[in-house]
Amino acid sequence: GRTFTYVASRPVSRFAMVLGKWAAGTLLAVGLLVGSGLLLHLIGYATEPTALVDQFAETGRTLLALALLGVCYGGICVFWGAVAPDAGGILAGLYLGVIEWLVQFLPGSFRLISMNYLGQQVAGMERAGLMPETAPEIDAIIGGPVILGVGLLFLFFAGLVVQGSEYRFSKA
Repeated sequence: GRTFTYVASRPVSRFAMVLGKWAAGTLLAVGLLVGSGLLLHLIGYATEPTALVDQFAETGRTLLALALLGVCYGGICVFWGAVAPDAGGILAGLYLGVIEWLVQFLPGSFRLISMNYLGQQVAGMERAGLMPETAPEIDAIIGGPVILGVGLLFLFFAGLVVQGSEYRFSKA
């Protein structure tokens, strides 16, 4: 209900508001992803206690990849919301659909543009898509920081956009 006017009158920087918005959304998303993943692990292996324990390392690796992607995608969505407040959701959805989902299937090094592909490598998943043998194999020790760095880079640019923009009420 037009709370930005109230928030903007408080002694908080615009970048702090962007950071708070990103942190709230990211914490919720990562919490839901990790919580759901743990619940799925428990339900899936409930009848086999040894598998429940033995497969936890693999589940943990997958949950780490999901958490990193949640942080990155939060930064991407905040960036598009800052760039185009009237169409931020549409642009973020298009970006995530085209760059993050479709590009992961391209042959060769084109896949490195997609953080989703790097997340799959962090999780230890098999390479798939067009000509999977041409896709580079990325170690988790490299893929994880790259995913985190790209998300923080998008967040930084979102902060720059908000710092230099004039606030206006939207019709959306």
